[in-house]
Amino acid sequence: MTSLVRTTQTKSSAFDAVVHATHQAAGGANPLVEPWRELLWYLACLDSVWIEAGGTGRALRQRLSAREMRVEGDLGWVIGPGFQIHCFLDEWHAMHPRLVPSAAIPDGFRITDQAGTSLLSLGVDSPADRFALRILARAHALDRQWRCDTRTGEDRATRVSRHLQQLSAWLEAGARPLEVGDIAEVCGWLTLTPERLHRRGRAMRAEPEHIPLFLQTVAEQALAVRVLTGTGGLAQCCEGVFDRTAYDGNGWLELVADGACFRLDPATVHSAWVLSRCDADRAWHQLRLYDAEGGAILLMESLPVPGCGEHPIWRALIGAVSAPTA
Repeated sequence: MTSLVRTTQTKSSAFDAVVHATHQAAGGANPLVEPWRELLWYLACLDSVWIEAGGTGRALRQRLSAREMRVEGDLGWVIGPGFQIHCFLDEWHAMHPRLVPSAAIPDGFRITDQAGTSLLSLGVDSPADRFALRILARAHALDRQWRCDTRTGEDRATRVSRHLQQLSAWLEAGARPLEVGDIAEVCGWLTLTPERLHRRGRAMRAEPEHIPLFLQTVAEQALAVRVLTGTGGLAQCCEGVFDRTAYDGNGWLELVADGACFRLDPATVHSAWVLSRCDADRAWHQLRLYDAEGGAILLMESLPVPGCGEHPIWRALIGAVSAPTA
């Protein structure tokens, strides 16, 4: 496992050595993802970046520091206070610069897969970071669209299996709160299977039309929650208090926290489930939203409260919105 933390004063020869060492440390994993490793290294040079990812009917945007970005094989990740980002680099294919009016240098980029589907957008807000990003863009020709064909001829099932193995080993080693199956669902590799939910705990249905009010009540009560969503090339986790809500002109519900905003189109929520499970020291309940194709839109749960595990208000809200299934 190789850290990508470096200073902006690193010379190009040293940078080449870092990239080579990263490849060797990853066991010679797919060399075609090297340009994406370089991009992650660039992000680690900035004080903060914003990342936005989402699919039909949802989007999560959050600001974070990428200074502790790490990579192992085809998996890149960064973890910090209140966030986790997992990047599946061999799903990334093209990067499109985002130009602002009257500016020749981009202040952000959009990354797509081979089908042209957007996987994530990233950029900067502060003047200092915007200046640094433009310097990097000029120095490394990031001001034009470029492509990186990362596929090695593997079929989708083989790639997904490899991703899950990498994630499982990493999550077990770090004792992280996320589960491999949840990441697989928000990335679209697995779809809703009630039988699989029942094997993990007690699965209960919730009425989709009650979800907007449920989320607004969570915000009004200023509950600290963990939300997980993603795309085919990125899993994005945010922890915090989403204590502000609003509807935009298109009917999307916005949940706003400090440094983060989750947007949901309630019309795309086809089914809602509550997964209840008892661990060794606590019981917890997770809200899971799915679209019409069984794709995961959002997974949400309460953050532990010192001394009492799950927040009692969260537990009461879950009880009000859910009903046992047969």
